Amino acid sequence: MMRGFSFTACVLLCLALSAYSLKCRYCMRDIPDFGCEHKVNVCFPRPNEQCISITFYEGKEVRYRLQGCTNSHRDCMHSKRGQKGTSIKTVCCKRDMCNHSMSYLH
Repeated sequence: MMRGFSFTACVLLCLALSAYSLKCRYCMRDIPDFGCEHKVNVCFPRPNEQCISITFYEGKEVRYRLQGCTNSHRDCMHSKRGQKGTSIKTVCCKRDMCNHSMSYLH
């Protein structure tokens, strides 16, 4: 009887822990109208970490995007302008695969 209770408690604990596991899309080069240039993977940030999407623009046109996990809140929610009309926009989020669903139109 006690062994059955222990097994049930273990299963419930594992299910509870997995329910809080955040999944992020991991792609080193996602190109509009083409998709991920390399194999698409998933990364699992640790607690208090999040998904990140870094978009590279040439003028107003998206050239490509990097996606993955980040442990630094300093990486999130900022834009930088480069030379000759290039820019980079970084966005972080905390929902499963949220860095995959971000629109290319900004």
